[in-house]
Amino acid sequence: MELRSFARRMVEYGRSSVMGYGAYVIERDDPDLAGQFLHALSTGADLAAGHPVLGLRSQLQRLRRDEVSQEEQLAALLAGWRRYKTYITSDR
Repeated sequence: MELRSFARRMVEYGRSSVMGYGAYVIERDDPDLAGQFLHALSTGADLAAGHPVLGLRSQLQRLRRDEVSQEEQLAALLAGWRRYKTYITSDR
């Protein structure tokens, strides 16, 4: 139910089905880190300039406006997730 609610809130960034499935995949990949990522993605709050989630939010909005396929939206979301994990685990 939480993921369904998340997906509905994120329609500006991608189709609900894409956002819901993407959130499911992300939570299965790393349950501890997923919550932080999904919260940052949904709010964009308190993220420093250059943070990978800010770039992902812009990219997803652009893809949504351009009406790209669900596959392309999902690929962008999951690539953003991988960038986020690298960013978090790096020495920044």
